[in-house]
Amino acid sequence: MFTFLDLKPHLPITEHTVPCPVRGCRRIVPRQRMRFRAHPDFICPDHNIFISPSTFEYTDFRQNLLWTDPSDLALLNRIFTTKRESRMARNNSEDALSWNVFRFLEKTDLLDSYLSTITGRQVSGSRICYWGYSQSDNGLYPILADARREFGEQINRGSEPDLIVLSDSHLFFIEAKFTSGNRTTPSNPAVRTGYQSGGAGWYESVFQADFSNVAIRNKKYELLRFWLLGTWMASQLGFDFHLVNLVLESREKAITSKFFPLIRQDTTRTFSCQTWEGVYRFLCSEKPAGEDAEKLFAYFSTHTRGYDHRQRLQRGFTI
Repeated sequence: MFTFLDLKPHLPITEHTVPCPVRGCRRIVPRQRMRFRAHPDFICPDHNIFISPSTFEYTDFRQNLLWTDPSDLALLNRIFTTKRESRMARNNSEDALSWNVFRFLEKTDLLDSYLSTITGRQVSGSRICYWGYSQSDNGLYPILADARREFGEQINRGSEPDLIVLSDSHLFFIEAKFTSGNRTTPSNPAVRTGYQSGGAGWYESVFQADFSNVAIRNKKYELLRFWLLGTWMASQLGFDFHLVNLVLESREKAITSKFFPLIRQDTTRTFSCQTWEGVYRFLCSEKPAGEDAEKLFAYFSTHTRGYDHRQRLQRGFTI
């Protein structure tokens, strides 16, 4: 994995070319435009990465991951049987970031403590589903499949929270963001019918604003789906529900003030915005020891999220 110290601080792109971002490399490739493509035309053969003006992608997604023991890769292979798509090879991948951080929390038994810290409630017995894959069911989490059907989604192409955590009495949806934001709208507004009618009109129970207001005018379509399906799933289980929007500290600062007026919250269902830097501070307070902890702390300190519009290298986190 290439870190901040491995990469050029400035990427001198031209109208037609982009240099390899690795320090000391003289390779130059044609400039990509519009959509990122992992095509041989854009590869640096010396460092095995596909290059664009703003980011790069490893030819082997494992290069972007901290945890690739046989048990980790076996789990990932099972996850890929249900996950819609994977961009884990991309340097600024939210998927890779989620895996690198939450797989560590899972394997070190720190997940309960982290969730208790952000909710202010005691959380215990947490089991994590990555992108809807249930390890205990060896497939798509059954109640997520039920929710997709209930609200008119295609069973294999429905809403896919980055992380679902089921504890002894709480259900969490964690929607992770890194370089992307929360502004999303439906490509087909006709989907509103299933969302508004499903669950015996469950929508009216958990939203204060109508579908057009939330999904189109306020551009919170993705969060709408997660709040709708998540609260319904928690009600079926008899659990409290928490939708957590995990973002960079420098971004989405107004998301709670924008989303709060659109939803109905109470003591059994909450929305909160948390930050990756907050996860880092939590880990600092817990002081986990060992080689894996050192790897994760180094990751937070040296990870990058690509080049900005002035071709300057950006650190991943503000820590």
